[in-house]
Amino acid sequence: MIFAFMRRAVLVTGAVVALTGMARADDALFLPVADVFPISGMGTVALGTVVRGEIHTGDAVEVVGGAGAPIKATVLQLQIHAANVDSAKAGDDVGVLLRGVDQDTIERGRVIAAPGSVTAHTHVTAEITLAAEGGRSTPVADGYRPLLAIFTASVSATLKLGDATLAPGGKATVPVELEDPVALLVGDTFDVTEGGRSVGSGTVVSIED
Repeated sequence: MIFAFMRRAVLVTGAVVALTGMARADDALFLPVADVFPISGMGTVALGTVVRGEIHTGDAVEVVGGAGAPIKATVLQLQIHAANVDSAKAGDDVGVLLRGVDQDTIERGRVIAAPGSVTAHTHVTAEITLAAEGGRSTPVADGYRPLLAIFTASVSATLKLGDATLAPGGKATVPVELEDPVALLVGDTFDVTEGGRSVGSGTVVSIED
């Protein structure tokens, strides 16, 4: 059954690495989840693109993101392009059969990671750039609430600009409060979106919680 899902995985997850530009094999595993399917009697399949590091059959991993502690799981099987593989590296679209994770405890936007390598956060400082063309036509002020596309997660955020404003084409380093906890690291990038269109971009420069 997992074979049929992998055809869909390429379509669902292929933009993740292009968005972040950070595919690296020398870091700890970081695999944002794009979709999830159960396999009766076997476990839960998570589809995604490996952004950093490598994943191997038999690995102990954690599912990070959302409320609550990371969920511990074991990798039972990996597939790339409908073929069983022993490992997947940064840039690979992969299906991961997990033991120890129920379908209702993992969803798009969560991250499969090496144990202890990343935690979920709601308060960061980020360098935000608003697009000069094709985005907003007016500046934003304190309390601006866009949606941030962070890997496969889409989360509401509040920008703390104080007395300042940020105009299209401008750049500012500001505190950002995320509505839901998201797994991320310093240096990770994201899209700033409104109404389904990108109006800017950002980079995490520090984590505050």
